Amino acid sequence: MLDPRIPLGPLINKWSACQQQLKLSSPADRRKFKIVVIGAGLSGAAFSANLAGLGYTVKTYCLQDSARRSQAASAKCGIISAQSYSSDVNDGVQEFFGDTIKAGDYRSREANVYRLTEISESIIDLCVAQGVPFERDDHGCLLRQHPVASQTNGNLFAGDDTGRHILTGAYSSLMKEVKKGNAELFTRHEMMDLVVKEGVVKGVVLRDLISGKIFSQRADAVILASGGYANIFYDSTNAGTNNASAVFRSHKRGAFFAHPCFIQMHPTCVAQYAVGGLWVDYNLMSNIPGLFVIGEANFADHGANRLGSNSILQCLADGNFIAPLTVADYLARCTPGDEVIINLPVFKEAEAHATQNINRLLHINGKRHVDDFHRQLGDLLWEKCGLIRGGEKLREALEIIPQIREEFWGNVKLAENDNHLNQSLEKAGRLADFMEFAELIVFDAINRAESCGCHVREESQNESQEGLRNDEKYSYVAAWEFNGMGKDPSLHKEPLLYENI
Repeated sequence: MLDPRIPLGPLINKWSACQQQLKLSSPADRRKFKIVVIGAGLSGAAFSANLAGLGYTVKTYCLQDSARRSQAASAKCGIISAQSYSSDVNDGVQEFFGDTIKAGDYRSREANVYRLTEISESIIDLCVAQGVPFERDDHGCLLRQHPVASQTNGNLFAGDDTGRHILTGAYSSLMKEVKKGNAELFTRHEMMDLVVKEGVVKGVVLRDLISGKIFSQRADAVILASGGYANIFYDSTNAGTNNASAVFRSHKRGAFFAHPCFIQMHPTCVAQYAVGGLWVDYNLMSNIPGLFVIGEANFADHGANRLGSNSILQCLADGNFIAPLTVADYLARCTPGDEVIINLPVFKEAEAHATQNINRLLHINGKRHVDDFHRQLGDLLWEKCGLIRGGEKLREALEIIPQIREEFWGNVKLAENDNHLNQSLEKAGRLADFMEFAELIVFDAINRAESCGCHVREESQNESQEGLRNDEKYSYVAAWEFNGMGKDPSLHKEPLLYENI
């Protein structure tokens, strides 16, 4: 059974109790630790700025040519908070906490959700301090609007560019540390593999998307802030570069994947947000020591569905207020690694594996374009594993996905057969991961024979065809372990207990 390492005591005191137990390295030792951050969006940029400001050596890598091109820039839904700026009757942490738990259909971890709502009060203050131009009323007070499906009158907007303005604040904080020499930002780089030795993270293998060079980077801690995987459905509100590669490659190295079948759907019926992600404990560390997962890349706060406007909130909470403290605590209990570690066979094997996959894609020379395969996979998942799911449909999908994957590896056509800057090659590599990850999504959906979140299971409906949740059988976090290609994943359960709502 999984141990989420939730502090003992009353719910309202858990986060403060946790903070009292956290350690911090001496300033003289912090530069000896090397932290690698994968992703420079809202949570990645915020975390990098905070750790660099504390004196740690931080290297941040992102796919885009600028961290400002993160998916967060397109967020229009505002940001929600429990903080009251007027005499609103229903405002407060408890109401916000209840809204978030109910929106997630009672499939999220109670302690994590309460911490998120508790921290929300400080997050708005941080955004204002960073210059986010929230709308204000005639008296100059922050203008709060009532969000859908929430009791709290706490939505704040910065015009229709809330996400972009908040991302600019996080990006500015990161670039300030880069200019000081405390952090390094590497654009147009992609994580190819996670390096694990004796069950502990030792670093990553990366690819320079401009030159095509594959190289290793040692790390005392790796932080995945690579975003969500909703783009697997092809038709989504996500940017075309959004992918599951970093989290799925980490999953194949031993990280458990929680709730992969839970996807939040947009009102226009396309996949909008991935509420599943890598399993993390209360400190946002995966089951692999040294691998932390923040933002949309983890599963921690949303359950089976996301309360509107909570996505930006989670990214800021993880990147600014939680992970900087818990990662520092982990490092304080470790000994800094040595640079010569990258000469170990485990790094060389990971580099060779990444090179082999690249070369394999370059030499297929088939007839079907990458987007053609992606659309076929997305249409299949939408039809068999979308809003409405049934056991028979899901088992059919489990038979068809390997067939699509087999044809992909024998018939995909790249626009260019060049190992340097090649966006077609990038797409193919990410789609190859989607092809494998799709099976895990279906496995999870087959296992969860209940209607939950925005997903309706055909076998779990009442006479009026309303979905029925099954708390007796499925009130747990489903965390899956990779056992190798062609083998069924193993299920690990974390029971979900609700004592305060």
